[in-house]
Amino acid sequence: YKRQILLLALGIMIAGLVAGNLLLSGRGLTGEANELEQDLPPFYEGNADSVVAITVQHTGLALQRQSILQTDARFEWSFPVVPDAQLREPQVLELVEAAIGLRPLRVISEAPPDLSIYGLKVPRGRIEMVLATGDRLIVLLGAVTATGNSYAMLDGQKTVYTVSGDVAYLLSRKPEALIDTTLPTFEPVLVRRLRVLGTHGELEVRYTAFHDASQATERAAYMIFTPYSVPVLVDERALRGVLSKFRDDLTGDVVDGIVADGSVSDANLGLTEPAFELEVEDVDGVYHLLIGAKSSETHHYAALAGQSTVYRIGVSRVAVLDRLRPFDLVVRAVEEIDYDLVQGMLFVAGEVSYLSLIHISEPTRPRLISYAVFCLK
Repeated sequence: YKRQILLLALGIMIAGLVAGNLLLSGRGLTGEANELEQDLPPFYEGNADSVVAITVQHTGLALQRQSILQTDARFEWSFPVVPDAQLREPQVLELVEAAIGLRPLRVISEAPPDLSIYGLKVPRGRIEMVLATGDRLIVLLGAVTATGNSYAMLDGQKTVYTVSGDVAYLLSRKPEALIDTTLPTFEPVLVRRLRVLGTHGELEVRYTAFHDASQATERAAYMIFTPYSVPVLVDERALRGVLSKFRDDLTGDVVDGIVADGSVSDANLGLTEPAFELEVEDVDGVYHLLIGAKSSETHHYAALAGQSTVYRIGVSRVAVLDRLRPFDLVVRAVEEIDYDLVQGMLFVAGEVSYLSLIHISEPTRPRLISYAVFCLK
């Protein structure tokens, strides 16, 4: 028993020495570099403000710094390919800081004979920083290590490093993740004009002043100006409900993504002659959403008028525009009437004239009912 105990103790000591040597040499049992950090400087050691552009090739991300003093921009970074895109500022700043401050964890090899071992012969990623002097600093990203970090090297040099897996993941963010796709919104009670283009044609509603002949007074109300030949008084409760539905389904966080390589002028997207439009004007301005062709069975292309960012919006959200009919907003005194015959209150020669509905039963077909409509002077 004593001999077995001595042999066991000797084996433990030898294993400890081997593990210690491996640790000091910076390699694990599998041959992968361990992740004990060395005190190494960042790849770029200059002033962060001197970096004027950052490109992440493998994701298609291109950021460009712009002078806030020279432009009307409220944020100094932009996408040159989609210059009017609203960026998610915290995420963009986090990525910019990660790219500029990218620091190697440790040196793996000073001059490896075969870069393919580290995935750097054909790099899976390329981060390029353009400086104000015109100089360029390029970091190449290679394979992922066994511990989740990435191999990296400076373009034009031979030393292979590891960089943090968290940073490598951050720099793999696609452009869509950095664009704020939240659409502007509005409050129904503040809307002064509504225009909708859909399957049932064009509808325009405006808040306007008029003379109410029945009450001999001046007042303001919502009136339908299109498609009727004369303005028609609107049921405000119905209008508020429609506006609320539009706000919930077609403003705010309703976009399912952007089309990074899409162009509003591309006729195939159907945005130059949109199938649907929603235009809402309030005290803050005009919200004008264009809905184009279907990008798939479940989504339409969409864009804000005057902007170049192309979005994807679900078919189910667009359906709210397809269902609206002008007569759904018309003031009417009875509950069940023929939508095709009655237009509610007419606005004639600057005055409102009320409608009278006369119920007529057809003697030859008693099951059928029609209505005669007269405008009382």
